[in-house]
Amino acid sequence: MKKLSSKKIKILVAVVLAFCGVSMFGSRAVYADNCLNSSNSINITNDGIQYIDQTIDESTATYEETEAGVITFTLNDYKGGDICVVADDEGKTFNLVLEGDSEINVTDGSIYHRGFTSFSDVTISGDGSLTIKNNNTSDNGTKIMMVDDIVVESGTIKLLDNSYGCRVSLSSNFEMTGGNFYTECNVDVGGMSFYQNGGNFEIKGISTDGQTCLASAFTVFDGGTTSIDCTGAPAIGIYGFPIGFEEMIEEAVIKIEGNIRYINFAGSICKVPLHGLALFNDGDITLKSDVAAIIAGANSEDDAFDAEAYLNEKGKDYFIMMADDMVIGSSKPVVDAAIKTVDSYKVVYSTITDGTEGVDISMNYNTGVVTVSDNVLKTAHITKGTVPVPDTDDEPAETEENPNTVDARIGFLAFGILVAVLAECGIIIDLYRRLFGIKEQITEAEGIEEKTEYCDGKA
Repeated sequence: MKKLSSKKIKILVAVVLAFCGVSMFGSRAVYADNCLNSSNSINITNDGIQYIDQTIDESTATYEETEAGVITFTLNDYKGGDICVVADDEGKTFNLVLEGDSEINVTDGSIYHRGFTSFSDVTISGDGSLTIKNNNTSDNGTKIMMVDDIVVESGTIKLLDNSYGCRVSLSSNFEMTGGNFYTECNVDVGGMSFYQNGGNFEIKGISTDGQTCLASAFTVFDGGTTSIDCTGAPAIGIYGFPIGFEEMIEEAVIKIEGNIRYINFAGSICKVPLHGLALFNDGDITLKSDVAAIIAGANSEDDAFDAEAYLNEKGKDYFIMMADDMVIGSSKPVVDAAIKTVDSYKVVYSTITDGTEGVDISMNYNTGVVTVSDNVLKTAHITKGTVPVPDTDDEPAETEENPNTVDARIGFLAFGILVAVLAECGIIIDLYRRLFGIKEQITEAEGIEEKTEYCDGKA
């Protein structure tokens, strides 16, 4: 096995750390300060909660911290503006509990007005709902929701775009084990892993800048229901990782279960496919787009990198890995690939196609707009099935029936019918026998009764 130099490994580790959501602390501190200094309705820090908007009913947004450093922030029929959370002391965890029906309205065009912003990892639970509405008319791509790690265990999140366009920005991992997550805003998961093994996840978005409706570094579907309906861009876009990632992973200490590997970096666990960028392992996934159902890419600044040779060596699951019992739709699409060179980058794209030849994909690096040929599959329903997807469009060869086999089948059928008839006749005969036996018993009983009455009369 080819070993990487220590310098390359350090570079790759740094890149993966960025993928998994480890931010530069300087920039993070600046953003956090700016968030707290914005005209939010509520600020939450390590020191507690601050109600900036004095018109808020404080009983609808409560704060509690245990001695173990667990912060529980409960929204119960909250109606108000932006909420900023900067409670990221080491060892503290932040839980958002939803009760009742709460609403946050985003109205200001400032970059720091994001509806719900958290510089802490957030676990969402409860049986209530939180609706965040983007009413911003002056800023295209308002970040309506911005968090680090997010885990949705239960409850309902609704992100509605009533105006000019919005985005959900996540700097680390998205994990969904239950509940409901519905958004009309595109989800930009930056350099993290999107992992779903339960619940209902739905995007109904319009891309105004060519960015895909769900963008991530790694995507894993391992259960639950997913529906992505995207206009103007691919439904799912997987960011490319540097060539050599596989070798670096082999150097790391990881946990592997089935088709998924768990990589722990700085306390943030990335759940990534065992092979490739996207894994369809379980669940019911529906993807719709007027451009392409899914697109994935990898790039390298190494001019000597031969993308086509690498693809042939690694196999097509370098991009998209399908579990053996996952089926795409009712037709016979395959996973195909196309090679493109853009500027100094060697770019390899892969997409789910309809099985025809000549797939063509290109991207404008300045605008991020992806252009694909007409034969790229635009609608895909991927789910568990018992019939594997054929590799080609060739129809299975017809086989002639063996006359002897047919005669044998007819003979067995006739024998089965005969046995059934005989069995039915036996049942009928037994019923008649029982019926006549009962009739004889009744006759004898009536004769005894008449004789008794006669003897009694004599007496």
